[in-house]
Amino acid sequence: MDIRRWIRFFAGGVATTVVSYAAYLALLQFMPYQRAYFVAYVLGIAVAYVINSVLVFRVPLSRGRFIVYPLIYLFQYAVQAGLLAIGVEVVGLPVKLAPLAVIVLMIPVSYVLNRLVLGRSPGSGLPGSSV
Repeated sequence: MDIRRWIRFFAGGVATTVVSYAAYLALLQFMPYQRAYFVAYVLGIAVAYVINSVLVFRVPLSRGRFIVYPLIYLFQYAVQAGLLAIGVEVVGLPVKLAPLAVIVLMIPVSYVLNRLVLGRSPGSGLPGSSV
């Protein structure tokens, strides 16, 4: 296990979370919490792609990876939206705090999925790699 990569992943995740959470809070002024979460989530995908490619896994940005990358978050979104609903409607977490709890729960899953898409060396056959 590469501890430096985990540290970079964590720092990148914090930066992505700050951007996404700020967007979520701003969007709550104009739309329901699930819609605000979705829009902030899409913004977070773009930010995460750049940070995780360049800083964490140190792979070049590519069209192929950019196309595949959102699939990680499509899966995660489905899980997180369910967890968000459970947090808000069952557990009673405030709508402003529930997304933070969901993010913390999903960190290990996110790392593994990011590594599958971004963590391979060029020539591995991954979309966007130089084969």
